[in-house]
Amino acid sequence: MTNTELVGTKRPSNPIVDKPIAGMSLSKALKYKVELAGLMKETMTRLQASNVYVEDTPPSYNSHEQLLLYVLAVDKMAVLKAAINTANAAVQEQIVKLRELKGLVSAMRMLPCSGGMVQRYNPATSGYIEVKNVVTLSELTRDVWVTSTQAAINEIQEELEEFNARTFLK
Repeated sequence: MTNTELVGTKRPSNPIVDKPIAGMSLSKALKYKVELAGLMKETMTRLQASNVYVEDTPPSYNSHEQLLLYVLAVDKMAVLKAAINTANAAVQEQIVKLRELKGLVSAMRMLPCSGGMVQRYNPATSGYIEVKNVVTLSELTRDVWVTSTQAAINEIQEELEEFNARTFLK
């Protein structure tokens, strides 16, 4: 028995779920993925709001239809993600590198670069003591590194955008 048979409702028509993906460009597929995720979130919200209601006050949406639509959207998302992964095989290393560089830039932006005298709590004396912080990497060094790495990120993103525009799903 399939997920859709478990729900026991006629399959609802939905232009987002029913959109064909074969022949879709990778850039359109990535936008479609966001659209499909939005539908899933919206459908689950409607399902949660409609599943329990006050007697004699029927809900705005049919819970069975919303559940079936959600299941169909999940199935479509799985097919879409698999097709995107297949199409991205040639640039997988760039995708991973991009993700890692973005994480590294985010961490570097949070790197403390302030030196000088500061007050620190000393639990042994239950009081504050004055200590001198010494900086290893200056704020300037960090910012130059972040700017340089961000330029590399932008270059990879441009290459991936070009790839996405000329690559189509099967």
